[in-house]
Amino acid sequence: MVKKSSKKRKYFNSTVATAVVASTVLGVTPVGAADLNYSDVKATDYFYDSIKSLADRGIVKGFPDGLYKPYESVTRGQAAVMLANLLQLDTENVKNPGFTDVPTTHPYYGAIAALSAKGIINGYEDKTYRP
Repeated sequence: MVKKSSKKRKYFNSTVATAVVASTVLGVTPVGAADLNYSDVKATDYFYDSIKSLADRGIVKGFPDGLYKPYESVTRGQAAVMLANLLQLDTENVKNPGFTDVPTTHPYYGAIAALSAKGIINGYEDKTYRP
């Protein structure tokens, strides 16, 4: 069963990577969009335009403390939120996917449930998602 889980992980990773790259390459930054307000992302950073494009379209939002944290790894939960935002999924009227580690009060619950309902993501055999 490790191979099946590995295949799912590769599929998920490639789906997220493709979505983010496609949205960055194909996306157009709105005219007159405001500058980024993340204190850890400067206009001279090589990734500034990509983050700005994603933020302008509501795909990424950064952290409540005003940081973007561009050098931290993205969790499965964060990736689910970005992908749900990119696909403009309804994350409020969702069916509970039954992941034992994602209660309805979890901040990523709506995105995870919406993606699960569409068959885009799956959890693990032990009924966890591990956001």
